[in-house]
Amino acid sequence: MELLSNILFVDDDEDILGVYQLAIQDESVNIHTASNGFDACKIVEDCQIDIAFIDLMMPGLNGIETLKRLKDINHDIDIVMLTAYGSIETAIEAMREGAYDYLHKPLEMEKLRTTIKNILQKRHLSFNLDKKIAELSAIHEATRILSSTTDFNDISGVIMATIVRVMHADEGSLMLLDKTKDELYITVSKGINEEIVKTQRIKRGEDVAGWVLEHNEPVLVVGSAANDPRFIDINNHHDVTSCMCVPLRMKDGVIGILRMNRIKTRVSFTMDDLMLTSIFAAEIGGAIERSKTYATLEEKMAELTDLNVQLKKLFLNTVKALSSAIDAKDPYTMGHSSQVQKHAIAIADELGFSLEEKNLIGIVGLLHDIGKIGIKDGILSKPGALEREEWEMIKEHPDIGAKIVKHIDMFTDVAEIILHHHERYDGRGYPHGLKGEQIPFKSRILSVADSFDAMVSKRPYRDSMPRKKAIMEVKAGSGTQFDPVVVDAFLRVLEREDAAIRAIEELG
Repeated sequence: MELLSNILFVDDDEDILGVYQLAIQDESVNIHTASNGFDACKIVEDCQIDIAFIDLMMPGLNGIETLKRLKDINHDIDIVMLTAYGSIETAIEAMREGAYDYLHKPLEMEKLRTTIKNILQKRHLSFNLDKKIAELSAIHEATRILSSTTDFNDISGVIMATIVRVMHADEGSLMLLDKTKDELYITVSKGINEEIVKTQRIKRGEDVAGWVLEHNEPVLVVGSAANDPRFIDINNHHDVTSCMCVPLRMKDGVIGILRMNRIKTRVSFTMDDLMLTSIFAAEIGGAIERSKTYATLEEKMAELTDLNVQLKKLFLNTVKALSSAIDAKDPYTMGHSSQVQKHAIAIADELGFSLEEKNLIGIVGLLHDIGKIGIKDGILSKPGALEREEWEMIKEHPDIGAKIVKHIDMFTDVAEIILHHHERYDGRGYPHGLKGEQIPFKSRILSVADSFDAMVSKRPYRDSMPRKKAIMEVKAGSGTQFDPVVVDAFLRVLEREDAAIRAIEELG
């Protein structure tokens, strides 16, 4: 079930509020209205408002003051200011206080609907990004804990609590197979009555868990579990809204089941949740096997290597997903990240980097503009010249990007490179004005790759630059904007590309 979005309109004109309500006919949206800033504050205190549209000129509490108070109550709310009497100074003040956008009245209803759609898409992307980062961090931490011990029982409680938290489950249990009786018993749990933990036994083929044991396949139950004929209500609360069961596997077959239940929330688990739970199950299965067969350490190391490959694949898939999220922010930069990645890897290869270093700079190429997720769409796609305040906001994206990725262990080096990819060789760049060798070498590579693709790409405020002219611009920036060593390497790469193109044309 999709969660509803809550939108608040604040205006002292009741007729205008009625027009807004009629304009937004969408079952996925709840509309709230307030005729003054004080009532708006009360609504935001009582309800999780996603977007607020606030009239600038209101008696009592004006729009800017209302904006400030709403942000104090809920920092994550997106606020759009509305006015028929605004000035650029007022718009700048609103943006400085945290407004997402500033629109002039009378407001076209199509513009209103488009603004709502864009903000909700941005919030959805941001939510998914935060969720994916949390999931990756949890997998990485679970892998670290599980690989640090030879006795799974020592850390089983911590692992179960982590999985329940990440999956937003209300109950979780790890059931192991008693081979003598061919039935499952609970060895560690979260949220389940202790008496049930002690006495519950599930035979092969019985309940959802027994079915998974029998068929060695994961199961996702969407909607009320009571409607699934395999389900047995072991906790006697009759309101399991969704459940997942995945097998724990060892070389000789299924050794147990990892189960998650949702009770309090009406939102069902998804296939993505099932995949993530399966990764946790694979890690747990490996840890149990290691604790039982510690003497066969070499076999276990091979298995852990396979798991690490899975984890790296997950990270790479996530990097690609994050790159797509970046490009989705601005249709004019669609494909920019992949082009920067291609150029950066080619330069690194020309400079003799190792495979590991080239893989790292490839990840950086895809993620270098991730900080733009924190920049307002209206600024990124503005067709004209940016105001000074808008340009200052744009210049924050390297710092925002570094902060997003720095807490993920595998991305520690990535954060530093992202932070400095807009520094200049002569020290006149941002955010820290580093100069020459002070700038990380990979950041200097990224700077050339990023700048070249930006020059040859169309932007809302200019046409694309011809390739030959862009090459001349890169040459002209050698020693000032760019590291001469990196420029020379890139020019060699481009010359080989041009030679290959000429050869193909001659063959044709």
